[in-house]
Amino acid sequence: MQLVFRGILVLLITFLFFIPPVYGQVTKPNVLIAVHECEPFVIEDDTSEKGYTGLSIYLLEQMAQKKNFDYQLKGYSLSGMLDAVRNGEAFGAVSCISITSEREKDFDFTHSFFETHLAIATRQSGPLSYIFKIFTSKKFLQVMGGIFAISAVISIFLWLFEHKLNSKLYTAKHTSGKIIEAFIPGLLCITKGPPSYWMLHTMPSRLLAVIGSIGSTFIVAGITALVASALTTQQLSDRIRGPQDLHNVTVGALNSSTSSRYLDRIEVNYQGYESVEAMLTDLEEKKIDAIVEDAPVLQYLLKKGHSENKFMEIDILPTVFEKQNYGMILPQEHRLRDGLNQALLEARQNPKWKAIQDNYLKSFK
Repeated sequence: MQLVFRGILVLLITFLFFIPPVYGQVTKPNVLIAVHECEPFVIEDDTSEKGYTGLSIYLLEQMAQKKNFDYQLKGYSLSGMLDAVRNGEAFGAVSCISITSEREKDFDFTHSFFETHLAIATRQSGPLSYIFKIFTSKKFLQVMGGIFAISAVISIFLWLFEHKLNSKLYTAKHTSGKIIEAFIPGLLCITKGPPSYWMLHTMPSRLLAVIGSIGSTFIVAGITALVASALTTQQLSDRIRGPQDLHNVTVGALNSSTSSRYLDRIEVNYQGYESVEAMLTDLEEKKIDAIVEDAPVLQYLLKKGHSENKFMEIDILPTVFEKQNYGMILPQEHRLRDGLNQALLEARQNPKWKAIQDNYLKSFK
């Protein structure tokens, strides 16, 4: 019995001294994820552990927990983010990236996690705004300039013919008053008809009065028709109802984006920007007339702006066009794609995903 006990003791000692101990669990892999800020999907946030929050970051965190990996986030420009995945610097990328056939040539995508479309943002315009635009338009100012020029010519001739003989028509004592007084008869000829025929003393002046009486009728009618036509044209040209109306206005779009490629395809000229907030600022300041951008991005930034009393006159048109799907970017033929897709689908099926979307987007009107 003692021999058996000694044998067991020797075996235990041998095991303890020659078998290396395990001091902890295997460390989770830590990977670099490239991000491009795109509110509300990727929002820079210094108070968060990873430096970013948003819809895409929430889904990434759920996938990391389910597939047992850790990650670090690094911000890039849009093109820089794509390059980081292409050259192997980053494990993958998240933002608000549309899945397109062009991008599929260089990358793999996860399953879609958000279905959306392009939208148009414009300034709200009321009747007073239209009227103001008419009376400050180039065409209207040209017409008014022509009227005053013709009035000045008629006024000069009437003054030459009448000022020495007609003390009733020209009574001003000071130079400024004489100039204004001389201009008024010519202006009346163009608008409501000249001064009374019997107030003029010379035959040339009376002939001008007759011509003015006849001509003023046509001139007033022409001016009225021109203003009415210009008002109608201005309203039609300013009323943007969809993509078909973008050819006649100044449009803003992000450089190298789905919206800019769409505008290139329908042959609409646009002004390129690096951020959506810069576009909204220019739209508010009337430097551009419309913005083409992903609908949820516009919804979130306008909701955020309204809370800060900004962009109050900007609205999103209800027109739906160029539907698209967002996905996370992976290198081509990524070995973990299937597992990540499974984790992504599980995260999307969780009721919390719907609640988070509503928190960012639903309250915008």
